[in-house]
Amino acid sequence: MPLQGILEVELFDVWGIDFMGPFISSFNNKYILMADDYVSKKFRDASLTAKDATSGILQSYRIMKDASLR
Repeated sequence: MPLQGILEVELFDVWGIDFMGPFISSFNNKYILMADDYVSKKFRDASLTAKDATSGILQSYRIMKDASLR
């Protein structure tokens, strides 16, 4: 039986992103953005206002990704 190499992955090579909402407003936040890193098993979440949800989803994810690397 031939040997197979082990797949090597780095942090944030395999990740998922979930966007949920709208929910009932809490402190003017209606949406939830959640990012999962499947390699390190870490996740980050952020509550977003309606304005952030329509214009800044990727910016919010970028901030969450940078914060999780610290």
